[in-house]
Amino acid sequence: MADEKRRWPWLTSGDRLVLALAFAFLTALVGVRHWHRAGVGRPEPVAEASGRLESHRVDVNSAPWWELQALRGLGETKAKEIVAFRKSNGPFGDLDELRRVRGIGPHTLEQLRPYLKVEPPPDQNDEE
Repeated sequence: MADEKRRWPWLTSGDRLVLALAFAFLTALVGVRHWHRAGVGRPEPVAEASGRLESHRVDVNSAPWWELQALRGLGETKAKEIVAFRKSNGPFGDLDELRRVRGIGPHTLEQLRPYLKVEPPPDQNDEE
């Protein structure tokens, strides 16, 4: 304790406590910022599931809107429009038919193509 008084004669024990708390707080802020930037705790988007793309393709004929909206390039509105279109017009025959859905143009379709698939409805599978 005597050595501390010689090294820091201008700081009281209260001052040292405040400095230690400020240092701990700033260290915690830097850690939280690093953790946030690293993406810890964020769900992995379906479209960016690297290395697992084939097994995680989304079937546009059976997927609910919330599964479709997880794909990059589709928000909640477009995903709900795909489901509404499917309900009113029947299942999609191929991915190119998605162009008939309002808001899906050629660029969006090409972005989504690797992440989507079209499976025939179950009753069509029985006939083959």
